[in-house]
Amino acid sequence: KPKPQNQNLKTKTVVKTKNSKPKPFSKLKPQNQNHRQNQKLKTKTIFKTKTSKPKPLSKPKLQNQFWFWCMPRYDDKLKSFAICLYILGGKTTYEFVWLNLPGSLPNLTTIHSLIQNNDDNVTEGKFRFNKMAKYLNSFGVQHAYCAEDSIPPPNQTVVPPSFVLAGYGTSSKYTSLDILRRWLFIHKNSIEQNVRILGFSTDADNKYFRAMRLMSGFYASLSNFDVHVDSSMFSIQISNWSWYFLRPEQLFVFMQDATHLVTKLRNRLLSATAALQVGDKCITMKHLQQLLDNEELIRLDHGLTQSDLKPTDRQNFRSCLRITSCDVLNLIARDDNSNGTYMYLKLIKLIITSYIEPTTSIEERLKGAWTAVFLLRLWWVWLLLVRLSSLSSSSTKSRKNCREKYFVTRTAFFSTELNAHYLTYLIILVQQKQLPVELLKKHKLFDMNALSEYLHNHLRLKSKLHDNVQLFENGNDDSDSEFDLDSDDDDDDISSVHNESSSSEAEDDDDDNMGDEQMKTFKTSFDGLNIKDNVPTDQDKSYFKIKINDMNKFLHKSTACYLLTRDNNSLSTDRLTRVIQTSKK
Repeated sequence: KPKPQNQNLKTKTVVKTKNSKPKPFSKLKPQNQNHRQNQKLKTKTIFKTKTSKPKPLSKPKLQNQFWFWCMPRYDDKLKSFAICLYILGGKTTYEFVWLNLPGSLPNLTTIHSLIQNNDDNVTEGKFRFNKMAKYLNSFGVQHAYCAEDSIPPPNQTVVPPSFVLAGYGTSSKYTSLDILRRWLFIHKNSIEQNVRILGFSTDADNKYFRAMRLMSGFYASLSNFDVHVDSSMFSIQISNWSWYFLRPEQLFVFMQDATHLVTKLRNRLLSATAALQVGDKCITMKHLQQLLDNEELIRLDHGLTQSDLKPTDRQNFRSCLRITSCDVLNLIARDDNSNGTYMYLKLIKLIITSYIEPTTSIEERLKGAWTAVFLLRLWWVWLLLVRLSSLSSSSTKSRKNCREKYFVTRTAFFSTELNAHYLTYLIILVQQKQLPVELLKKHKLFDMNALSEYLHNHLRLKSKLHDNVQLFENGNDDSDSEFDLDSDDDDDDISSVHNESSSSEAEDDDDDNMGDEQMKTFKTSFDGLNIKDNVPTDQDKSYFKIKINDMNKFLHKSTACYLLTRDNNSLSTDRLTRVIQTSKK
């Protein structure tokens, strides 16, 4: 049959011709068996020819079918982003993005495999001691400090990022002894990994604070547990300081989170049941309100808003910074009737400077911490000796409640004491037992030895905390009620002024001393404010000219909005309050 042979020759000729364009395979219709064989031969000949260049897959149909085959591998950053999107957004959100952006994210099977193969999974209630040791060894670190209950992370530019040792949810049924058992469990397993846990920090919770007192022996004791048997105990050699109440041997270095401590002190000032007083001077928020109501003062002088004085957010730390600023303290000090309020705000300022501000030197931290301690001790002794004798209450309980009405909460008082003691203890350990006694004597902080000795005797007799419950036996920790700290919490006892009508706050105030573009202020320095003497030409539209103290200045528009704002409306830092505020909007 000559026809198939001629067809074969014709096929080769077509392949060797450069300008030839073979027809697509789909258009060839096989007529018989020989044609099918020749078609197969033709296909092989085309792909074996060096000069032939088959066309790429033509447009959409075949290209869409092989889209994912041609995609490159996903890098680690994209995989991490995909895992975060899946964890935070959920399966529905991930599928929505994955379907609308084809090929941009791995499929769900890949995501599940990545999560299962990841060694950094955190299981609720499971401690990761091995991974913690591996993580610390990568930095060459053998000491760590545990922070519980949403303590803010440290500055990652100074120290390595934090490591999540465990995550667990708790209820209010746990006791202080349960906390001690958990701390000792963490300590024991960390020692086995050659990691020394220096201590623990919490948010001034009552049960945690009671556990700290029991472990440290700060006017408290555990009768059925001897902590001194641990070979990894810290020990310092100190002289007989009448003002230092902490024993030399300690297993942990405890600290109360200073941010929560400051907010507790601020909330005490706002409490409707408290009547803080020192001598014949009252401590009240009215003195700060007078600064806002003073027509001779503008916000540039004090930097306060109405929401700073009546914060609905009990965890608002920024308002604590504003009411303790140097400008506010200077204005408060001008009025002799505000000496009590000035002392209280200065107390909060000392705690912020000693424990929160990162630029404070070690010497200034010690000075500020112990100044706050001695200030509270003097205040408390005055209430014991003077105010108590003038009370007309008949019962001892009513006298106690009336006396504590004029003082800070017991939690805040003991937290300030413990922080100062453990700060000194830690510095002694770091400085190899070289005590900074001369520095403290230089600032005359030791002139109150008699006061400290009296307070020591009072705490020893009145505030001794005993616990006869065995540490590793199951039982109800009924002795929590003996410490009676729950009634001292003012976080839920904010003054009723928050529920009052705020219509007066919403009134328009057209007289902010800004008439005729002139401002009078007591300040001579405008650090932190966008107020300049000269402005570049390309920024003229962002500034306008104004006279401040008869001097020409250029005020930025955002700074002008800041100065004219009387009430800041922002979401709360407290989770529950934030959800309530969001639902109302």
